[in-house]
Amino acid sequence: MKKTISFYGALLLMFIHISTFAQKGKLDFNFTYSSQQARMSVINEFLHDQNFEKATLFTENSYLQKCNKIQGQIDYQCAKYINIGVFTSYQNTGLIVNHQFFVFDPLENSTTKYAYDYQLMANNISCGISYSILYHEIFNFRNKSNFLKRCIIKNVFNWGLAFSTLRSAQIGIMPMKYELNEFDFRSMHLNGDISVNLNYELINKIFLSSVGIRFGYQFNKSGIIKNIIGQTLLLSNDRSVNLDFSGVYLGLNFSIGK
Repeated sequence: MKKTISFYGALLLMFIHISTFAQKGKLDFNFTYSSQQARMSVINEFLHDQNFEKATLFTENSYLQKCNKIQGQIDYQCAKYINIGVFTSYQNTGLIVNHQFFVFDPLENSTTKYAYDYQLMANNISCGISYSILYHEIFNFRNKSNFLKRCIIKNVFNWGLAFSTLRSAQIGIMPMKYELNEFDFRSMHLNGDISVNLNYELINKIFLSSVGIRFGYQFNKSGIIKNIIGQTLLLSNDRSVNLDFSGVYLGLNFSIGK
């Protein structure tokens, strides 16, 4: 808890520092929507493990894999070639499996159909500090051709805290509707991100100042996930389960700034 408070205290001081001196440099607001293939090797093994009572619901091709990621970032150009800032991101992946079965009642001589959706969702929220190297400034693109002077190329390094959760729920469909939350496991851990931004400045800056793509690799592997009373999920070989959102990503990047 003390480490968490210290981290957020440092984050707040940096944000105050950036806000105070924002008029001395360029302040940018960046938004990225990206897709990636997360590793998730241990949790995917758990989905088909005999210790998991719902394993029979999943086919051989059922995996937590593709993630959607939304990231927001505030950057301040503190020097000609360098940006510093803060970021926050949210990403998720999940599986929904439909299960149906029939129950025969000999007293009524009737058969009732039961159906429900089993949902397994993994989420991750991250926040931290950012450092960027501005290659368009290093190579002095402003004095090049009309095309190059509008190009923005930067290398971004993010580091911070991440909060990962794994939740499951059973959603009744018939003969009656209901929702039963089965488990909720969590972990707090460090994460990092290395990426390249390739943006192009817009001529008519009505709202957006530039658009482009962002690609990179994030290091985002949780520790052992635990529920509220400290229990863990275990494989049949007694290995504890974690969530691994690490992987290569590619997405669209939008910037708002002066």
